[in-house]
Amino acid sequence: MLLTKLMPPSSARRLVRRPRLLSRSLELARTKLALVRAPAGFGKSTLLTQWYDELRASGMAAGWLSFDSNDGDGLGVLAYLVLAIESAGHRFGAPVASIVASDSVATVDAAIDAVVNDLCRSAKPLFLFLDDVHALRGSGARAALAAFLERAPDSLHVAVASREEPNMPLARARALGNVMEITALDLRFSRDETVEFMTAFNDGVLAPGDIEKLEARVEGWAAGLTLAALALEGALAPGQVLDSISGQGRSFAAFFVEVVLEQQSAELRDFLLVTSHFERFSPELCDAVTERANARAFIDEIESRGLFIFSLDSERRWYRYHHLFAQFLREELARRYPDRALAIHARGSRWLAAAGLHDDAFEHAIAANDFGLAASVLDERCHRMFYDGQLRSLLERASRIPESVLEDHPRIQLAKAWSVVLEWKFAEARAILANVKATFARSDGATLQDRTLFLHCTMMLAQFEDDMPTVERHCTTLLEGFMDADPYVVGTYYTSLLYAEREQFKLLRFERLDACARDYFRIAGSRFVLVWHQSIVGPTRYLAGDLHGAIDALEDGMDAAAAVAGRESPLASIPALLLAEIHYERNDLALASDLVDRHLALASGLGFVDQLVAGYLTSSRLARLRGDAREAERILGRGMDLAHARGFGRLAEHIVAEQMTRSLAEGDLDRARRLATVHELRVGLECVVPKPGTTTRTEARANAWVSLARAEGRVDDALEVARRWQRFAERAGAVRSDVRWSLVVAQILLARGDARAAERVTRRAISIAAPGRFVRSFLDIGRALALLLGDVEAPGSAATSATDAFTTELLDLSGAVRAPVSARTVSDQAPPSEPLNVREVEIVRLVASGFSNRDIAERLGMTEGTVKWHMHRIFDKVGARRRTQVVNHARSIGLLG
Repeated sequence: MLLTKLMPPSSARRLVRRPRLLSRSLELARTKLALVRAPAGFGKSTLLTQWYDELRASGMAAGWLSFDSNDGDGLGVLAYLVLAIESAGHRFGAPVASIVASDSVATVDAAIDAVVNDLCRSAKPLFLFLDDVHALRGSGARAALAAFLERAPDSLHVAVASREEPNMPLARARALGNVMEITALDLRFSRDETVEFMTAFNDGVLAPGDIEKLEARVEGWAAGLTLAALALEGALAPGQVLDSISGQGRSFAAFFVEVVLEQQSAELRDFLLVTSHFERFSPELCDAVTERANARAFIDEIESRGLFIFSLDSERRWYRYHHLFAQFLREELARRYPDRALAIHARGSRWLAAAGLHDDAFEHAIAANDFGLAASVLDERCHRMFYDGQLRSLLERASRIPESVLEDHPRIQLAKAWSVVLEWKFAEARAILANVKATFARSDGATLQDRTLFLHCTMMLAQFEDDMPTVERHCTTLLEGFMDADPYVVGTYYTSLLYAEREQFKLLRFERLDACARDYFRIAGSRFVLVWHQSIVGPTRYLAGDLHGAIDALEDGMDAAAAVAGRESPLASIPALLLAEIHYERNDLALASDLVDRHLALASGLGFVDQLVAGYLTSSRLARLRGDAREAERILGRGMDLAHARGFGRLAEHIVAEQMTRSLAEGDLDRARRLATVHELRVGLECVVPKPGTTTRTEARANAWVSLARAEGRVDDALEVARRWQRFAERAGAVRSDVRWSLVVAQILLARGDARAAERVTRRAISIAAPGRFVRSFLDIGRALALLLGDVEAPGSAATSATDAFTTELLDLSGAVRAPVSARTVSDQAPPSEPLNVREVEIVRLVASGFSNRDIAERLGMTEGTVKWHMHRIFDKVGARRRTQVVNHARSIGLLG
């Protein structure tokens, strides 16, 4: 980010004070938008600078931002707006900082909403000056600025300078009187102002007749007055100079600049021409470009002579020329020395890159037609851009470099590969990786960093293609020998290994892997990556039976996604659909339905296989509960189409298992057999039992296989497979799988006539399901649940254990007539049979007093996470999902007096 854009330009010349214009700064304080619109050289920037200085001097909060032709991206514009507002004294919260650092997935609307919502926290007046708005080159940038200004709170007063009518919805604002407008007619110098200007510039007074000549030719144009003053400097016959002012087929500005330019020494003239290609320059940059060491002296001389130069910072280190002046100088350089521009751009690019100004360095390398240099500049920066989420900018720059040049820059290629992996363009990613590998073979050998990035990208491709044994192998290699990488990358080693191990039912060290990943992500400072991390941690906790922890992780992931890209976005759909599956399991059907309805349509181009499995299966099951079996099948069909299109085998396996289970439940054995044949499930027992390297995809196949085996009378085989899976899940600590396979075993035992054994297995399943509230795993087995629970003794009214309470709830639910999803609300749930303990009562009383979780944690000496855990326990005991329901229940039983 160029901080010089956040400071108004200043001139060494004393500015003429124009009270009739300066006084209108008071009007700015009473309106929302001031539009200063006029052609180049009319003093727009000067007026805004004077307003800015006056407001700051009076103690008002004011920020400045100058746009230029590099501002072509909506999120980039928002990032600079945030910096400008912060320079005025406003401090944005972490969500806004996260947005402006990650333009990969954040929508412009989400970014604007976050910025505006944060500004609404303060009613203190804040003034924002936006100069050169006409320089915004991209429609996205202009639209983002327009949307921001339209939604900005009334406490924000904005002054805009532009050569043209900005692309903003001004009609309604004008009708409401919310726009103050200043045009070229207002900015023209009056007779008295012209006299004052010429007196200040030349320390002398023109004769009245000369003033009249000047006014007739310049017509109050500020830049024209400056040009005339320069032409008159030292003139013995001012009248003759003024008589010579004429266009003569050339622009007025060009004529006068030629007069000015020719009056300079050859060295100074050459300096002006050579440095004109830089929108901002420093003495050091000029020395590099001119290949001399006297730039400081030249700049001081240019300032002293008032040759259209402005200082961009208080240290007077960065400068720019007046736009018209710079444009003329560039044209003059091309006319006089047509072969010099490319070398100037190349020398400037190398200096800018060494100074860390990569954006400008890249643009000048492109202007120099030196694509090798441009690639080198991008190569140095590309992975930092990726980690910061600047995917669009990265890919746009790479597209401007010929592929033949990019082949020699593997880091750019790897960054491109990682980008397309995120978009599920796996074939394209594999092709890029193959090219990079060939480049390594042709060269003398890749650097350690390049080898790290190649292996990491290969691992990420395997991860998104759902090849978990390969992911585990690559992660192990990376953790053993490549720990010097960027913290963002190292953090993904741990997250990816956690994911790979979970999918292979290895849960023993997931807490340590989670902690290690978080430590590195904290150092990296990326909120974007936390969305992905929490979307891996949530399902891991779910598999381990910790549904409370899973909900917390996924809600954190949704908050992070909302801050980066908005709550209704492809990024937010990743944790949202995983959360929907857990709410469905806990029988919180309204919550699950809401999440699926809002997010499933957004989930077809970003994320993991996990959220697709969760989304399509949960949506289909909800449709069946609503009684719409045809829609349920259509949903599964759409999921299967996506699975085939993207090559997601795990999604296909889960959908087939769901289709076969439903077909058999409806008595359609022929369809189940056809599905088994098409999807190669006519295999032996040993092909579906768990073994080393087994994944959750194998579990889905085993589920379908056992269902068909039971229907076809192969009960002993079905029982053998189900028992082996149940024991495997128990040893792994995979509670979710343990519960579900236990219920399959119980059903098979019941079908064989062994009711007592079925009861024992059912009791155990209830005991391990109760803490997390695995409800739908029981209810979705249908009529068989009533038979399994038939011999399980219902606890009496004095029961105190969570298991007994859960058994009671399952008995009630198994005997109830299923209502539509929307009909079952929290208030319909049975009252709690387990009383609140002393600590929980204390927490409920603080909740009733309006304390937040953080406040409660500080008051009771806990962590916020511990308070959340207690709240989940309270929700389960009370049968609620909202704090207000907990408070109402506590009042109803006399806990709150």
